[in-house]
Amino acid sequence: CTGITDCRGTSRLTSDAKIFPEGAFGHAGPNGIAFDSKGNAYVINAGSNEVYKMTHLGAVIDIWGGHGSGPGKFAHMANHGGMMGIAIGPHGNVFITDQGNFRVQIFNSDGEFLDEFGTKGAGDGQFKKPTHVAVDSKGHVYVTDWERRDVQKFVSSASRGYEWALTFGGKETVAHEQGLFYAKADGYGPN
Repeated sequence: CTGITDCRGTSRLTSDAKIFPEGAFGHAGPNGIAFDSKGNAYVINAGSNEVYKMTHLGAVIDIWGGHGSGPGKFAHMANHGGMMGIAIGPHGNVFITDQGNFRVQIFNSDGEFLDEFGTKGAGDGQFKKPTHVAVDSKGHVYVTDWERRDVQKFVSSASRGYEWALTFGGKETVAHEQGLFYAKADGYGPN
């Protein structure tokens, strides 16, 4: 059984909410989880490139996302990697890394697309494989990049959305270089 259904053919639900059955995330599994101030969980389903907004008891109250490259859609995993990291900002906005489209997408708590930032590349504000995201209490966004082996900081600008502010880390040039991440292709960067 896959998808969000009651696989036993019976249901004890008294509303439109659905509960996740075993195996609902497929082989890819859930890739990330974040909680809002109301206790709702936002769970990334890497296989379908969808976000499930759920109550603390597991009832699904909203779904958004899907495969694609446009606003609100995510790169399919076979192409380079899909959605991976998720974080909730101090104002309730949802930030999700989109690896194959080399960006971070921003949604409101109901899944409405608000904005995005990042492009493909190795320069400031660019990504090779954005992996995880975190947001601090001031709303600054931090994004790890597995291929660049670094962390980039973005700050909110009222007129221009999120702008690059700082990069730290990067690939080491000699073994065990202080403050840098493992340089070998099979090594793990900031994950």
